[in-house]
Amino acid sequence: MLLVVLLAALLLVGVLASLLSRHVTRARHLVILAATAAPYMVVVALLSLVLFLVARSEIGSIAALAMAVVALGVQVRAHIAGRGARRSGSADDVLSVMTINLYFGRGDAARVLEAARAHDVDLLAMQEITAEAVEALRALGIDEAYPYSVLAPAPQWEGVALWSRLPLRDQHTELVGQLHRVSAVVSLDPDRPDDDPTVVSLHINAPWPEPPGDWVAQLAGLREQLREHQRPVIAMGDYNATLDHAPFRALLGGGCTDAALTARAWWRPTYPAFRLLPPLVTLDHIVVSGLRSTHVTTARIPGSDHLAVIGALARQPMP
Repeated sequence: MLLVVLLAALLLVGVLASLLSRHVTRARHLVILAATAAPYMVVVALLSLVLFLVARSEIGSIAALAMAVVALGVQVRAHIAGRGARRSGSADDVLSVMTINLYFGRGDAARVLEAARAHDVDLLAMQEITAEAVEALRALGIDEAYPYSVLAPAPQWEGVALWSRLPLRDQHTELVGQLHRVSAVVSLDPDRPDDDPTVVSLHINAPWPEPPGDWVAQLAGLREQLREHQRPVIAMGDYNATLDHAPFRALLGGGCTDAALTARAWWRPTYPAFRLLPPLVTLDHIVVSGLRSTHVTTARIPGSDHLAVIGALARQPMP
């Protein structure tokens, strides 16, 4: 029984370490990995509880049960705090957006367009898009369906793109580290040009195996850029971060919200999206400022290791 108690205690220590790592902003691979596992710590704590019960350890059982409650409370609190306000809006206010990481350009171009049509998407953002993927999409008529675009294709994971059914202006392309980023202002209403949103297609450096300091710096830099904007913002793409990472939660302040949380789509993991296993973590996000989300869902794109994220956004500014 001693071994059972020791194993249960080790599991409990792991739960505590994972929950504490959510609040650490220092760039360390092990800390980031521990924080990533935080949503599953309820299960680990319950497993510890079972082992303590088998060993008939009353103190251990109470501690494990308390830790399970704490782990669950952490997740509920984080999702409630990050969702912002949600108010009703008319269907006329809705703008449909979609983001997809194409996995080195291997995502099925036909299925991307099929998903965009099925959800009546107005703005389509892509990451890890290569020149070959652009040609495949064009051969399928993407430029007819989405005549406005800002493209920065590149090999492997470096390229991004943005296609729109609505006119774009103030187009901008930049290189952040090794990754491209594109943005533009979407012309929605000629009578309210100051309310037209800036839309961004982005890809944040992965914290592994790359130096995690770049990941922290890019999230912090994006946070400052979003807070400086004087108009609504839609920043969508592969953030390589979850709500359990402190640098990403710091980004969701100053008026910025995660569209999935506001739409009450709390648990929609997007990676890895291979058929053998269900997605485990949410790396892909639609972050908005000055807008509110009414619905968020995901779609599987064959060939990609990420799920597409699709959201409906209302133009009325959040209070």
